[in-house]
Amino acid sequence: MGFFPPDHKFAADSAPKASSENNDKFYSPGKELSDGDSNHVIVCGGFDTGHVISGYKYFRHDGQPHTTPFSEGYPKSYKDDIGLNYDAKFIRKVEYGEHKEDDLDKPKQILTFVGYIKERKDFAIIEFSTRGLRTSLEEILAMDSYEVNDEGVYNFMMKLSRKGAGTDTVYTLTPAPLKAPARAAVTKKWNEIKESWYLPALYDNADPFAGKPAEATTRGLPPTHRDELGADHEIPSLATVGVSATDTDWI
Repeated sequence: MGFFPPDHKFAADSAPKASSENNDKFYSPGKELSDGDSNHVIVCGGFDTGHVISGYKYFRHDGQPHTTPFSEGYPKSYKDDIGLNYDAKFIRKVEYGEHKEDDLDKPKQILTFVGYIKERKDFAIIEFSTRGLRTSLEEILAMDSYEVNDEGVYNFMMKLSRKGAGTDTVYTLTPAPLKAPARAAVTKKWNEIKESWYLPALYDNADPFAGKPAEATTRGLPPTHRDELGADHEIPSLATVGVSATDTDWI
């Protein structure tokens, strides 16, 4: 089972630079975490099951998101409808239409996936838009000791932490092995909802909780992930583990 989309642009290779009732199903570290906060995340699903997307994202001046996969290239016409950058909009209070080109924001590289958040006891669509977080997740998934079972639940849990604020913010991801009973309990809950979550719908600003459309087609080549030498490989699967009541009180 492959995790990354086949056209995923790895952050380590880059130069630094839905409906209201489902709002709590979207998770952005910058919005959810304050200085000193942390959450614990279990990765679920992959590209080939419709639970991971990556590419470029920006917000139009009307507030609507615009997301495209890496295979479609950098959105060259983004200046036609992109909104203002933070400094222009919130610091200098520039009005759209009276702006200069330098006031416009720029598309960001994003990696979006489904994860089970321990503190919420629920799944969420998690977006990583910082190079540091994307790089950390890519490196964790490349480790030989971390694998996915047949249902799509990985055998590790990440502590996502935030330190600082504003331009001094630093995020860290710290993985640790996930105990078999906890993994089995998450797998059971995952099997109940995974067919109704389909992240490629976000490319069309459609509902990602309405399941995979019958006419949907998978973009790109067979999914792979990259090892530390830069080679692409499919992520092997593990057998499903049995469920136990031990160590699952937080599930």
